[in-house]
Amino acid sequence: MFIDWFYPAFKAGGPIRSVYNLIKGLEDQFEFRIITSSKDVDGSEIRADYNRWTNFESIQVVYLDDQNQKWSVYQRLIDDFQPDFVYYNSLYSLKYTLLPYFQLKGSKIKQIIAPRGMLGKGALAIKPFKKKVFLFLAKQFLFQKDLVWHATSDKERQDILEMIGGKAKIIQASNLSAPIHQRPQNKMVKQAGALKLVFLSRVLPIKNLLFILKLIEDFSNISLDIYGPIEDAQYWDQCSAFIDNERIRYGGMVDPSSIAETLQDYHFHVLPSQHENYGHTIVESLVSGVPVLISDQTPWRDLESKKIGYDLDLNSIQKWKDALQLLIDMTNEEYQNWVQSCFEFSEKTIHNSVHREAYLKLFYVS
Repeated sequence: MFIDWFYPAFKAGGPIRSVYNLIKGLEDQFEFRIITSSKDVDGSEIRADYNRWTNFESIQVVYLDDQNQKWSVYQRLIDDFQPDFVYYNSLYSLKYTLLPYFQLKGSKIKQIIAPRGMLGKGALAIKPFKKKVFLFLAKQFLFQKDLVWHATSDKERQDILEMIGGKAKIIQASNLSAPIHQRPQNKMVKQAGALKLVFLSRVLPIKNLLFILKLIEDFSNISLDIYGPIEDAQYWDQCSAFIDNERIRYGGMVDPSSIAETLQDYHFHVLPSQHENYGHTIVESLVSGVPVLISDQTPWRDLESKKIGYDLDLNSIQKWKDALQLLIDMTNEEYQNWVQSCFEFSEKTIHNSVHREAYLKLFYVS
């Protein structure tokens, strides 16, 4: 599996968790190995042995420094392991998708690409010209007919068909989630008239933090804590203008092992993202018993009827304001019912053996 960043790097967020959960969910069926870089997404070096196979939580990983991110090294590692398939956890990565894919094109090794939401309209709207040129050229000269595309939702399947073409070979398998965390009973009490929100995500335009900051300006009884790596300094300059250190605060980054514990200190997790292919923090909120307030640009829909949250149109500002007021007015009894609904939804929907079976199809059938 080729991926730009892998644990102990964590600032890239969801893509790392997707691969980690996939491996842990299927390690009884397959032997996985990871080829990745020696840095985190911000360029900081991680603590690990570089340029040789090493162990991370029973996963064999090689962390390559800048000098060794090249085809001759990839070839040596592939020859050593003799994989049945190579899985790319990105679409546009030069060193961890395009280079190895191009070199293995035409070989007997099966190749799988997971675009990870990069073909969604929200993602394509960022630097659209470069992406359109790339996709046009790739369809003509790069992607081969036996390449397998891994879609994680119906929406992503449609995105792949639309951008790659109707002949694309697609296998759908939803992201696997981490194990359910047990929520301490009555840890959060919901007083009617106050609301404690958390935003836990990377800070960049597509995650849309500025949207909720502007929205809650007129709600003095809402507090918001922000966690996550700042990936766009110019965007953060706009967001930080709203921070007052009493009602709205920035708490830095959260280690992946502490995400569930952090989420459980809040009534609702808010993520008005312009696009989420899966939304790992949304899932971790739900399995931790924390309802969510999110946009309708994720796979998680019709949340209000399930009493686990709201998924709202970003163009309908009044609906967001109305939802916030409903959450403010919510009593503790109502809130605890929603907490229980989150646990029940997680058991029935998120932790589902069907998802694992889909991955067996992805790797065995592809």
